Amino acid sequence: MNPKQIWKELSIPEGKTMFWQAGPLQLWLQRSGENWLVTERRLTDDDCEDGSLLIVDTGPPEELGAKSWTSTQSFDVIRLFPYLPMSPLVVKMLNPTVVPPKRNTVFFLTLPLWIELSLEKSPYSWKLAEIPSQVLSRTWVGNNFEGEAGYALKTSVVSNLEGLNLPPHRVICPFKVINDTEEFLPIDKLCLKPEFLGIYIKDQSLWTNEMELTFKGEGHETNIRYLSRPPAAASKAEVLRPAEKKSEASFFQRTFSALNVFGADASDD
Repeated sequence: MNPKQIWKELSIPEGKTMFWQAGPLQLWLQRSGENWLVTERRLTDDDCEDGSLLIVDTGPPEELGAKSWTSTQSFDVIRLFPYLPMSPLVVKMLNPTVVPPKRNTVFFLTLPLWIELSLEKSPYSWKLAEIPSQVLSRTWVGNNFEGEAGYALKTSVVSNLEGLNLPPHRVICPFKVINDTEEFLPIDKLCLKPEFLGIYIKDQSLWTNEMELTFKGEGHETNIRYLSRPPAAASKAEVLRPAEKKSEASFFQRTFSALNVFGADASDD
């Protein structure tokens, strides 16, 4: 399904129900004057590939509790917009890989998106809710003395886009690993800083900008850059949401096996 068909502004007729789905997340959106009702249901299959947007004759199942908002004025539309959380994302790879000495390789993984719901009427915008398409476990990135809370995610990584499965609630995140050592480099974990990631759209897919990691060897922190342009694999992609912060220069961080992570879903099994 074309992402533009579900990530958009919606005009919902008075008294009607709009059903929206992206992967495992289903939403029922209802409007009655200045009152807005949002009902959500999350399917158990995180890899669900369904995506839809349609006006339905019936409301949500009665057993699902709706959230209600009352605005001080009449808004014309409700906008559903994808974004990534402003907390570190620790990715554990289900299929660890290895980069040979003095080689560089581009890999691709997918990240689940959050949904921002907001009411729009130029020049006003009122944010209603931020809803994760997939519930992730919380984790701690750092040590016992300093660090920050983040999210833990397990996913597959590929070096060929033909092997990449992309449900509608996920975005492709490319990262380039430069192994600047004489040793083989195993890759099993990765820490992403979503505030440096924008969201782009190209054809039927959503993308982030590319992350570049230069590994200098054990005992050395990894040089990291977030490129402020669409990735080479999605050249001329349209900006859907710019990054919250621009990475002006390289910085250093522990990555791969040296990454200090505390949390059951982020640690090695």
